[in-house]
Amino acid sequence: MLGLGNSLNRGGATESWTPLSLGGTLDLWYQYNTGITSDGGSPDLVSQWADQSGNSRHATQSTDAAKPSVTSGYLDFEDTSVNDYMDIATGTGALGYGHPNPFTIVIALRREDAGTDRFIGSTSAEFVGLVGDLSKIQTRAAGAGGALVVLTMDDDYFTTGSDYILTVTKDSSGNILVYKNSDVLAESGGGTSQQIGTDMDLTFIGSSVSSDHVNAFDGRIYEVIVCDTVLSTSDRNSTIDYLTGKLGF
Repeated sequence: MLGLGNSLNRGGATESWTPLSLGGTLDLWYQYNTGITSDGGSPDLVSQWADQSGNSRHATQSTDAAKPSVTSGYLDFEDTSVNDYMDIATGTGALGYGHPNPFTIVIALRREDAGTDRFIGSTSAEFVGLVGDLSKIQTRAAGAGGALVVLTMDDDYFTTGSDYILTVTKDSSGNILVYKNSDVLAESGGGTSQQIGTDMDLTFIGSSVSSDHVNAFDGRIYEVIVCDTVLSTSDRNSTIDYLTGKLGF
């Protein structure tokens, strides 16, 4: 059964473990209820979510209409008149995971609408996100081999109205694996999809910046951890145990 019932009994994270324990592979870490700069209004709009990895890849937004709000320590993104999103460092601070560069993206979230939820990326050609179909997740990388890759899982795992931890990994061969909480999700029909596009930058969190709002993320983002490797089973379990213990999912 999919869930977290035994996640704290796997020899994962100890009480002193944090994502900083991952060492140099940790590229960014946006932490629940930490490092959030907001205006104190109603709604309480966020201008910065400080990176806790030590790499200073802070997520920022200067346009009020595009700012998410903070509620009870999480960021609340809307997909109404203007996409809510936050910019991640670009230029020399940009995160590039085009093929063959591997990554692990761990995001604790809640979907509030089953639209096309591209929760991290740079453009409509470079992103990782969900789709309206609750069994699917998608990724696209521009450049050679940069076709849209849609992974159809064997059940409707990507529900709305519930909190969960979503982990997406890509290895140096382009193989993509997806986990919900502690469980790897099997693709329908078997096999493992690949993303071999040569350009994949991560320069926004929370939404695609398209003008039509079709691709906007609508929901809560509690915490984001991004690494430049495929985490070992032990490190992935420690990361999930850490988030579970903190957030109570």
